Amino acid sequence: MTSNREVLDKKRRNIRYFTIAFMGRTKAGKSTLHKVITQQETDDIGVGKLRTTRYNRSWYWNKLRIVDTPGIGAPGGEADTEIAKSIIDEADVVCYVVTSDSIQETEFDFFSTIKERNKPLYIILNVKSNLNQAIRLKRFIANPDDWRLGDGPQSIKGHIERIHDKLDGKYNMDAVRIIPIHLLAAQIALSGEQDSKTSKILFDASNISEFTNSVKKEVQLSGSLKKSLSVIDGTSYQINTIWHKVYADLKSLKEGNEVLKKKQARNYTFFKNELTQVEQYLKTVFQGTRGDLHNRASAFASEHYDDEDAGKAWSKDMVVKSINKRLEQQIQERFNDLNEKIKSELEEMIMDMRISLATNNIGSNVSGESVTNTRLAAGVFVGIMTAVAPIIISNIWNPVGWVTAVGSFIVGIIGSLFTSLFTSKSEKIRKATENLRKQLCDSIDSGIDKNLKQVLENTRKSINDTYKSIDSVLKAYTKNADDIITDMDRLVKQVQEKENAINSLVSLRILDFVGKNPVKEISINEMSNQVLCDGYPVERDWQKQSIKFLYNTGLTDKNIQKIEKATQMTIKTK
Repeated sequence: MTSNREVLDKKRRNIRYFTIAFMGRTKAGKSTLHKVITQQETDDIGVGKLRTTRYNRSWYWNKLRIVDTPGIGAPGGEADTEIAKSIIDEADVVCYVVTSDSIQETEFDFFSTIKERNKPLYIILNVKSNLNQAIRLKRFIANPDDWRLGDGPQSIKGHIERIHDKLDGKYNMDAVRIIPIHLLAAQIALSGEQDSKTSKILFDASNISEFTNSVKKEVQLSGSLKKSLSVIDGTSYQINTIWHKVYADLKSLKEGNEVLKKKQARNYTFFKNELTQVEQYLKTVFQGTRGDLHNRASAFASEHYDDEDAGKAWSKDMVVKSINKRLEQQIQERFNDLNEKIKSELEEMIMDMRISLATNNIGSNVSGESVTNTRLAAGVFVGIMTAVAPIIISNIWNPVGWVTAVGSFIVGIIGSLFTSLFTSKSEKIRKATENLRKQLCDSIDSGIDKNLKQVLENTRKSINDTYKSIDSVLKAYTKNADDIITDMDRLVKQVQEKENAINSLVSLRILDFVGKNPVKEISINEMSNQVLCDGYPVERDWQKQSIKFLYNTGLTDKNIQKIEKATQMTIKTK
């Protein structure tokens, strides 16, 4: 919108002038043509007023403004190309200068930029032939029309056919004028080095007069239409451009938001399944550890049945420590794996979020604060990955708990063994060993059950907390995105309505040009956008540069031909 206002301000400053923009690649002859047309050999103020800027040269005379733009398509000249493009919206007519010695593909690419803005186009074919040698100049003066009347692929006719082939289907070529000129002949004619008769022959042969007379005729017959379309239609183009950008952003945001909503629904299943799998795994490894410790308890009891410090020995036993260490590693590895899965899920969510925000201008015309908050959601996800997920791994279990408990039981066991001395030594050893093994196993079972319960509780809490953190961010994001979508839906509808209203005005202005306007100007000023859209609807195809009247116009075939020639648009009726 800011860009559109700037263009309108430029048009407003030059509303009293009919603007013709000279465009073309570097050294095509734009500046030379500019000087020949304005009769200015230097940049001094002469018949008209010449204002030179760093970017575009503008010459004002008798309500006419001629703008000479920088060259297009030169290597390293991207800035000049952009400067040249900047004048298109202001121009009422574009005169594009090409040369007979080299018509480049980049030039035809640039025509698309002119066409999409619906600018009437003249193609000026500057024929380059060397007249600086006396013999060549003499031959040219003797046969001044030969350069235009020749035949063959290198003739003017051949060049014009190639231009038609390149632009066929892209432009209504019946309405585009291609005018050949010989700028060098015109330059020599105006140099003052020839006598008046020779100068006249050279200038007439240059065909400059056909170009200037054609432009003058266009200005007289359809200048007011072109000027009004330059303002009205140019605004419609800008609004259409805005609509496409906002609509593309809206579509991208909707698709991305739907992806995240589906991801949010799948998250519950993901975390539920992962929790079930982790719980089963923990029960399995704890059960395996229980069996390993039981086996060690049997061997340990045989070795330490008469050891008063059996409790300390058990707590220091390398086999026990190895079993506990293996359990710790198994738990650590499983939770590392879980953490990586969650991290992968989060990264996929972040990618989905980035895709949904991939457009550069999402909500630029709606709510900057909302978009900023939405973008920050990705940062929140990163915070979850680095802060919440590791909680799952830490403080889950503590094997020292049951080691200490087992040691305290052993002290009691050993103390009671020596109170019974009435059985045989071998029987006492067997009973002491069995009692020690049983007490160890009971203590192991108690410790395993207690620690497994604690680990499962901590695991459930940690995974559920992680899920809730992620789910809350997703809910905040999708809710925020839904709010933006609502605003953007409303904006898209408003922009579409305004464009339709302006296109209705364009259609009425076109009808006015051929005396078929059914509405008085004073009535138009009182019409709302809705009245214009409902009463005078049209379909606008910017790609094909066509406008279709969806209401009765009374246009005849002759009217349509006149309109198409003046506007270079394709006109369709109901």
